[in-house]
Amino acid sequence: MSRRLGSRDALLDLVTPATVVALRAFIPHKKVPTSREAGNVVIGLDPYLSFERMASLMPSEAATVALIDTLSAARLLRRGLILDCSECGRVSFVDADRVGQQYECPQCAATNVLSSERWRLGNEPLWFYDLYTPFRDLLRDHGDVPVLAAARLRKNGRGYSDAPELEFFELDSGTPVAEVDVIARSGSEVMVIEAKSNGTFSGSRGPQTRKLLRVARALRANRIILATSLPEWNATDVAHLAREAAKAVPFSMVGTTMTDLDTN
Repeated sequence: MSRRLGSRDALLDLVTPATVVALRAFIPHKKVPTSREAGNVVIGLDPYLSFERMASLMPSEAATVALIDTLSAARLLRRGLILDCSECGRVSFVDADRVGQQYECPQCAATNVLSSERWRLGNEPLWFYDLYTPFRDLLRDHGDVPVLAAARLRKNGRGYSDAPELEFFELDSGTPVAEVDVIARSGSEVMVIEAKSNGTFSGSRGPQTRKLLRVARALRANRIILATSLPEWNATDVAHLAREAAKAVPFSMVGTTMTDLDTN
């Protein structure tokens, strides 16, 4: 995402509490939905949204236009039509580059005439939007949570910089130690961020805490942050981390939380 947008900062500017609800609407479904929402067409398991549907999830139409323009310029969003085929009958998303008075079915390669029979509803076809597949996957796997956490730290700190998704290994054996969601620096403070959408370690908190502390010691970090989009992180996890961080040697660290990442 950062590469297509041009920088890590551009990604932090893009995924915000104001945009994340609309972006999450592109997350692939786990199973075929039984009901249909207006302005939302599902092909396979992937949803395709109309402008009206996206605007209903954004603060304003102007903000929706700005989001679409930013995503389109970065090749993260495609505009197209939802059309069926006169031969195979299957429904497809046909992007604007491939729409013409005659178009090829993406499913069977048959040539179709762009007529009202192909888009089924309305006098004129309606534009829909397709989000870049790795972006859909990032949102599906809750990758927006560490991005939102990093954006909040950047907003509240001076001289902010970070490194996302780093995996640490034993130097001698090459054995994996831990994967850290975000390592950030703000001013003179170094922070290790563990980001979870469900606000809990979802397993044995002892081993996970030890891994975070080991990485934090190696980085001379001042703080370990448990970040979540929920209103709070599991209280037992928080107490355990604070207790273990305070006992860390050769110097103690602080364990804190960052919550409600979906709100400003």
